[in-house]
Amino acid sequence: MGQAGPLRWRDGSGWLVLLGGGNPLAGETELVDVAALDRADPDGLLVILPAAGLSPDLAQELVAYFADLGLPHGRVLPLFDTAAGPAVESAGISLLSQAGLIYLADGDPRRLVTAVSQPLLQALGDAYEMGAVVLGAGAGAAALGTWLDFHQPGWGWVINTVVTPHFTGTQYATTLQALMAAHPALFGLGLPDGVALALGPHDEVETWGSGRPTILLPRAMGTALGRKEDR
Repeated sequence: MGQAGPLRWRDGSGWLVLLGGGNPLAGETELVDVAALDRADPDGLLVILPAAGLSPDLAQELVAYFADLGLPHGRVLPLFDTAAGPAVESAGISLLSQAGLIYLADGDPRRLVTAVSQPLLQALGDAYEMGAVVLGAGAGAAALGTWLDFHQPGWGWVINTVVTPHFTGTQYATTLQALMAAHPALFGLGLPDGVALALGPHDEVETWGSGRPTILLPRAMGTALGRKEDR
């Protein structure tokens, strides 16, 4: 298990990158995306998992965007294509086994969590353990936490933590603190657009982008602003 201070996350040979959000096609996340590519296998595959609402045209624009940054081979896994059925799961397991960078796109985190079957989630974890970079953007970052809201759990890759993307301050802090009050052992992680917390395979914790995350500690530990190495 990765650990830096009280922050703990799933063990793996890859990097786990939690990005608050932003439009990559408008250059809002380029600092984070380039840093992620620096740590990804350049011969690996880019695999994009949409979180609903990502049109086929926009998905292909994302593939082209990452190709321009230096990862030329990309595929989109059509999680919400009901006509494809079991073929999506089979294809996804194969693609994830070849991944250098797995991009969990923004959208609806609840739909992402429910759309990824247990075999796909296992394949995603296997890829990360073998060294793939997992970049969760917005909804994708939220899905990697322990809870999405008062009732819906996430995948729990960041232990005892709720991840709040698009974090802008008071409004989001109030909601985050209410969820933490319902689950007293939880940490809260607020991520503004264009800012990522990157968790490395050797207990590295780095901040990428043009800003800083907010880390709320469980009530028994108090509240603090957390910042590691800026990039």
